[in-house]
Amino acid sequence: MRRAQGTYDARPTFDASRVIGMSLRLHMQGYDEAHARQFQERLRARIAAMPQAASVTLATAMPLSNSVGWFRVDLEGRPPVGSDYNAISPTFFPTLGTVVVRGRGFTAEDREGGAPVALVNEDFARRYWPGEEAVGKRIRLTTSAAFFEVVGVAPDFEDAFADFRSSGQFRRFNSVRPTIYVPQSQAALFLSGVRPETPPYEMQLLVRAVGSDGAENRNASGGARGRSTVARHCPDTRGDD
Repeated sequence: MRRAQGTYDARPTFDASRVIGMSLRLHMQGYDEAHARQFQERLRARIAAMPQAASVTLATAMPLSNSVGWFRVDLEGRPPVGSDYNAISPTFFPTLGTVVVRGRGFTAEDREGGAPVALVNEDFARRYWPGEEAVGKRIRLTTSAAFFEVVGVAPDFEDAFADFRSSGQFRRFNSVRPTIYVPQSQAALFLSGVRPETPPYEMQLLVRAVGSDGAENRNASGGARGRSTVARHCPDTRGDD
């Protein structure tokens, strides 16, 4: 995460000092959806049990990275708008050292088969419901029949976007985009009718290390030592029944 900060003109809007990010790309390793979800949960549980891990979360996209994509979204009673999207587990914001701004975050009760719920970031709320309360509104992808109720407003995170000018010069800059968050277990319902490049079950792992700016912090910034520790806790479930 520290290396990713180099793409920014300003400091990120969350505490990245002890966060390790890992891209799992399981569909490229031959995992189907069932085995990918099994792998992710086993890995999350094993790392969460490590004394060095203060918090562990799963997300479709990490902060300080390129977005997942731009989707056309229906606001109940209003014309469609555009938004980014991220499927997350309930510990996403605590792992990043931040909190939901208004309303509530996701809990274990927000599961597959339950009431569809979503969060929107502050930029989404400002742009599309100016002067109104976002909590309680309903949204959906234009391809989906299921409306999701907005239960909270999340802080804005900046994504990395590269600007290649006609001269070939590369310029790095920050950008906040409207973003919808849905529970990891409800991602397939939210994306019904859409075929994104990355399967909806493909998640990234974020770990917040414990301690002060000591050994744990060096592991988070160095990466290799942290990854080797995690690798010992990575079960291969592709051949499991």
